[in-house]
Amino acid sequence: MKILSWNLQGVGNPWTVRALKFLVQNNSPDIFFLMETKLNRGEFGTICRSFVAFNSVISDANGRRGGLALFWNKNLDVTINDVSENHIAFTAMNNSLDTQWKGVGVYGWPEGGNKHLTCDLLKRVCADRSCPLVVFGDFNLFLYNYEKRGGRIRNQRELDDFQATIDDYGVADLGYDGHDFTWTNRRAGEHLIQARLDRFFANAKWQETFVDWTVYHLVRYHSDHCPILLSTKEERQQFSTRPFRFEPMWMRHESFENCVVEAWGSEGSRGHIMDRVRGCGCSMKEWAFYNIGSV
Repeated sequence: MKILSWNLQGVGNPWTVRALKFLVQNNSPDIFFLMETKLNRGEFGTICRSFVAFNSVISDANGRRGGLALFWNKNLDVTINDVSENHIAFTAMNNSLDTQWKGVGVYGWPEGGNKHLTCDLLKRVCADRSCPLVVFGDFNLFLYNYEKRGGRIRNQRELDDFQATIDDYGVADLGYDGHDFTWTNRRAGEHLIQARLDRFFANAKWQETFVDWTVYHLVRYHSDHCPILLSTKEERQQFSTRPFRFEPMWMRHESFENCVVEAWGSEGSRGHIMDRVRGCGCSMKEWAFYNIGSV
């Protein structure tokens, strides 16, 4: 089973739609959850037609703010339980394991004065421990100070409340493979701020049911957030081993320079030189797929 979660910060942009198609094609998620779509359900027609193998439910944007969408493969037995501006809750049946489980996609309140509402929401959706549960999305919160680099120090009370909610309601962070941070302000040098705002949590019953999993932080594209992918034991993510090869023709594309500058700065000015080289190469490879059509 695979679940993809992405705060794409607007799905009306054709480049973002192309990136989403690539992500779905390349990773074959059974379920994908989108945040900050900035669209209403009546504006999703073209996007839904791009994913004819999926059913979907839409939570409308508030003007051009927010907006959620959950897509699931038509072969998957899914029931939608609850929808709001900040979450979509569902129940799914895993036929191979003959097990019913619950999932909740969450978009945490971004406003500083409303952070506590994210914890209140988590308390509601995590209260029932009788069923396997996985919770995922952009929480607009992080658990520990080391999960943010740069910028002002976050209010310690916010961190304490988030940690207490996770501990008290029996869910645990599922970890990750990839870059340490899922969000960036896309600035360079001393102005760069990065944080791990996106993640997967699961309760003990879910972890007993799906005994082996990996969460991947994928390459960020056309958004401040990188997509994150949960892959369970049945279908582990396969990454290409094809070596990176720079193509001089890329330099003639109008967006290439921005790609390089942004990728080079993503590790921060103090990042190890080889980490920055590898990260820059990965970003250019994916940039080329989106913009040139092949790598």
